[in-house]
Amino acid sequence: MKTIFVFSLALIFSAATYSQPWMKSLEKKDGLTTTYNFYDIQKAFNDYWKDRKIEKGKGWKQFKRWENFMEPRVYPSGNFNPDALWNAWLEEQKRNGSKDVTATWSLLGPVDVPLDNGGTKRGAGRINCIEFHPSNPNIFWIGTPSGGLWKTTDGGITWTVLTENLPSLGVSDIAVDYTNPDIIYIATGDGDASDTHSIGVLKSTDGGLTWNTTGLTYGVSSFKITRRLIMHPSDPLTLIAATNGGIEKTTDGGVTWDNKIMGHFKDVEFKPGDPSVVYAGKYSSSRFYKSVDGGELFSVSSDSLPYPEIGRLEIAVTPANPNYVYALACNSDDYGFLGFYKSTDQGVTWTEMIDASSINLLGWSSNGDDAGGQGWYDLSIAASPTNANEVYVGGVNQWKTTDGGTTWEINSHWYGDNAAYVHADVHTLDYNYLNNTLYSGNDGGLYKTTDGGNNWTDISDGLSILQIYRMGTSVTNPDILAVGAQDNGSMKMDGTNWSAILGGDGMECIVDYTNPDIIYAEYYYGDMYRSDNGGLDWTGIKPAGAGDGGWVTPFVMHPTNPDILYAGFTKLYKSLNKGISWEAISGTYATIVAIAVAPSNPDYIYIATSSNVYRTKNGGLTWTNVSSGFSPNNITYLSVSQYDPEKVFVSFSGYTTGQRFYKSENAGTNWTNYSSGLPNIPINCSVYQKNSNDALYAGTDLGVYYINKAMSEWIPFNDGLPNVIVNELEIQYATGKLRAATYGRGVWESDLYSLQYAPVAEFDYSVALACEGKVQFIDLSAGEADSWNWTFGDGNTSTLQNPLHTYASLGTYDVQLIVSNSFDSDTFNLTITIDADEVTSLFTLGNGTFCANPVTITFMNQSTNSEIWLWDFGDGTTSTEENPVHTYTSQGIYSVTLTSSSGLCGEATYTITDAVNISSDNTGSALMPETGEGSVQTCCSGVLKDSGGDGNYQNNTYSFITIDPEGDTPLVLTFTLFDFQEGTDCNNDNIRIYDGPDSDSPSFGKFCNTTGSPGTIVATNGSLTIRQRTNSTTTGEGFIAEWNCDPSVVIQPKDENFKVYPNPFRNEFNVIYTAKNENASIYVYDASGRIIYSDTFSGKLEKTVTTRGGDGLFLVRIIDGNDCISKKVIAE
Repeated sequence: MKTIFVFSLALIFSAATYSQPWMKSLEKKDGLTTTYNFYDIQKAFNDYWKDRKIEKGKGWKQFKRWENFMEPRVYPSGNFNPDALWNAWLEEQKRNGSKDVTATWSLLGPVDVPLDNGGTKRGAGRINCIEFHPSNPNIFWIGTPSGGLWKTTDGGITWTVLTENLPSLGVSDIAVDYTNPDIIYIATGDGDASDTHSIGVLKSTDGGLTWNTTGLTYGVSSFKITRRLIMHPSDPLTLIAATNGGIEKTTDGGVTWDNKIMGHFKDVEFKPGDPSVVYAGKYSSSRFYKSVDGGELFSVSSDSLPYPEIGRLEIAVTPANPNYVYALACNSDDYGFLGFYKSTDQGVTWTEMIDASSINLLGWSSNGDDAGGQGWYDLSIAASPTNANEVYVGGVNQWKTTDGGTTWEINSHWYGDNAAYVHADVHTLDYNYLNNTLYSGNDGGLYKTTDGGNNWTDISDGLSILQIYRMGTSVTNPDILAVGAQDNGSMKMDGTNWSAILGGDGMECIVDYTNPDIIYAEYYYGDMYRSDNGGLDWTGIKPAGAGDGGWVTPFVMHPTNPDILYAGFTKLYKSLNKGISWEAISGTYATIVAIAVAPSNPDYIYIATSSNVYRTKNGGLTWTNVSSGFSPNNITYLSVSQYDPEKVFVSFSGYTTGQRFYKSENAGTNWTNYSSGLPNIPINCSVYQKNSNDALYAGTDLGVYYINKAMSEWIPFNDGLPNVIVNELEIQYATGKLRAATYGRGVWESDLYSLQYAPVAEFDYSVALACEGKVQFIDLSAGEADSWNWTFGDGNTSTLQNPLHTYASLGTYDVQLIVSNSFDSDTFNLTITIDADEVTSLFTLGNGTFCANPVTITFMNQSTNSEIWLWDFGDGTTSTEENPVHTYTSQGIYSVTLTSSSGLCGEATYTITDAVNISSDNTGSALMPETGEGSVQTCCSGVLKDSGGDGNYQNNTYSFITIDPEGDTPLVLTFTLFDFQEGTDCNNDNIRIYDGPDSDSPSFGKFCNTTGSPGTIVATNGSLTIRQRTNSTTTGEGFIAEWNCDPSVVIQPKDENFKVYPNPFRNEFNVIYTAKNENASIYVYDASGRIIYSDTFSGKLEKTVTTRGGDGLFLVRIIDGNDCISKKVIAE
């Protein structure tokens, strides 16, 4: 019997949010539980920042991280249930014992801290706290915000995690029993940023192998965070905790706890050598409290600190002088540096040693000359145990004083400016009194110094605590993947080596599935980049004008063309060229959080906002809201079936009972709840397994779950995986591995799910080539089959999983599939019909009217349902090409016949009588295709004429063509190419162009194929005359081409409707034509004037033209009704 505990609770975001300056706008009651929900806090933040400049070190980014984490989990009410995850974990422990678990999870990394190009370690993940063994300086423990508790026994050379089986655990502080170090207490949750939730204080009595709750357990009545936990130096059963609900104390090892003073406390310390004196620092309008009876009663110790200006107070004491107390304060306005204070009388009186007017100890600058800070997030202090005047403080950077706070020097800097490099944002500074070593825990890991900070050593290797947002896996190289991580940028795995490839906060990553050197990554809000050399160099590719996307802006790659990308902002953007240019293909919606493109039909695209799913079936021309049928939980992810573009799955965050996952089998028109077996916790992602029986994996706040269509409910798939938040899942098919990007434990990998029962047979089919009798069979069996036995109904069989079978004739057949595995077998029967349309034969001549000799003609096949073609050109030659190019070399009139056939469908014949008329034997023929650009287009046809003389060259004369358009429109001609088929002497074979109606007009010059094209000629007198002359040396004047032109002026369509790119190109280029049309044509000519591609189209044209290698000039022409437009492209 399953018992599910569901509680309701107003959201209390005390630790990370009540300390922030924007919370001032909300009323707070000291010592009472405040029940502001998420949307109250979000509004306060937006109001605070609406008229302020967003700058580093002011807490904006940290809040946005928290907002991104929390918002989907509390939608739509804004209220949060802190017990839900813990209770779900307890339920799963009961459930898992009855399931066959086949996962084989193992860590991929990073294990060692990734290096950047310069060899600098760039971060393993955030550290919240550190605690030391009472007698062995090489043994200590660290706590992380979502990666649990870790221990080293060799001074940080190697690490072991101690909370592998606890749910999504954050650790804010640690206390170790100095009489028995196997007794460990941990304050759970993330006390600095609320990345994970607190369940109170846990205790282990076996060195961390097992854990139990204590009496300080946070449940249905409050959402609390414990940030500091200290143990009495002479009574290990007495512990004191600083929480957002007050100071808590136990005297029986955690069995019971008593609240000694209410309020939001961040720090608590014993006076060295006298545990009857306890100091405590309070949050927001912060005061310094003191107890003189071991923590039973607390009172404000002094009014000499600048209340209420203090926003947060961190305390340091030193055994070098037990009466000394140091206080580091940030202000309550913007949580920048307020001051550094010193007391020499146990906190009775205080002296301000330095304030923000002199230096900023919490900013980004190495000189301390900037303003602001983020003291609510990173504020730390440590005093030397041997020198009472030596103190270190941490904010973004680390600073040091050796004179009790009068003067300061930068001790480490976030990128190494004028100081040693230590990762930004210091959360804890702690001395190990056994060896006088100072440790720094920050957003990048754990560092130590043994020489007062002159040198810092990163000892984070072995800590797999990276908080990953998204992941991209290479298809072609299983050794390569890329991830985007909080605090530590984007990273790349190449085999066992990890490298840092892009800084900041890393988000979505994609690796091109045809070329693993092409990697895409992004910063928050959709600041997208592409690298073409494996992450060494980057180019920004964010769509211009897109604005901000989500914190993690989704972008995906087209399933069959890696050059095509889709990116979701408030519109869906599409790029055809790897992000060089973008086009919006949707309307404006709320921020898009998920995108899925159907692998079987990429015209099906699904996008989701937090509460709606939209769908297009035509590549983005039209969109439909298909959100009816599921609850308004916060949508997190979309997945689409490999085979069926209308089968789509959507996952949800939050804690609504039974509303975790939905599926649709008709493109979102109707939805079915698909949540059975999933715990009531956030579902963050999903992945559909190709070549499966609708197998799906879901990533949750408690690991991974699995289902396929033969199963009635989801089952856990977590054997070997920590109970960690999983933000993205991808499948590496070459190795058969599922990969999980986790929020706190790096990247993990498992073999795909192995079924433990007999398969259920089913298949579908598609007629691939009906006239050839070819049918593609597709196995859709549920379960994992070992063998497939097909009977096709024509006496033939196969044992392939997805066979392509050829039938000898059209008709109806009974097909059977038997699938088997080690458990059993199953049979499925289906009657199929193979039918086809009859063959038709049709063709056109691509070059129009022909009179020259020799003449080369492109024949354009327009037959249907045919696969075989036989051409008879009427001159004794034939061809079997689909679109042949044929050259006629003799005078005559020729009829052309095409016979089209296709196997089982028969054949058809089409003849054009007198298709080609060659009038004479003109061996000096010339070819001069022309096009117009600008405002007019002339269409000329050339006729080669025998003008007399001896033999074939009698009485030769010049020949002219004059183009004189009507009206006042200026005449502009651009000759893109010309070529004399015989003769290369420019003096004897040339073109002259005259600016007027005859050859007495001014000449633009003489042009020939050795000096290049005349380019663009603009008439100044309204008309142009063209004279062409060839083979003049034969009988004096040579052979002349006479050109007859239609004088009509044709206005071209607007150029912005016609795009050809890239230019220059290699092997292929793209053509886009967007002007409205009903019946237009496209022609592509090569440098010889031969048509290499032509087609007719209606509506928008998007075409990729392949030139099959070679270089030179190509001409693309669109004829749209009476409009003509042409563009030149160059192959390189």
